[in-house]
Amino acid sequence: MNNVVAFRRSPKIDQPEHLSAIVVAGSGGAAATTTCLGLATALRLGTDAQVAAIDGTVGGGNLLDRAGVEPIDPARAIRQLGSHMAVSSAGAVVVGGHGESSDSVLVDSLLADRHLARIHDVGTAVRSPRLTPLIEAGAAIVVAVPPRAEPLARMRGALDWLVRT
Repeated sequence: MNNVVAFRRSPKIDQPEHLSAIVVAGSGGAAATTTCLGLATALRLGTDAQVAAIDGTVGGGNLLDRAGVEPIDPARAIRQLGSHMAVSSAGAVVVGGHGESSDSVLVDSLLADRHLARIHDVGTAVRSPRLTPLIEAGAAIVVAVPPRAEPLARMRGALDWLVRT
């Protein structure tokens, strides 16, 4: 299984609307939210594909507050996600992590049905059972870890688990 996608200045990704990726952090403050938004923006601007950045952190994070600069057009909104959707300055759809939108599999499915590439910020919850279906479906996994030994050491168990999954 090879889920590595190389991003270049102009990404060359066949069918970007089929891309689903999970950004996981080695610790709090590892820049997983920034990485998620950066990847969504690069994909949106580099391929002109429809892309969603999704806050899948446990308890809800601040992706919507940080990146959702305009309300989403009601014609593009998804009923189940309600007011937890906005659009970034790059044109990516941003989905906040509240209510039904905290179900990563449901959100991924709803957005895939609309032909959007999906980049999930899941914080440190890589071993969460709610992410297993995304991982088993072949979602790319991006690991954001600060350059310190202790977060890498804490990630060892999660990375071993991923290899076995």
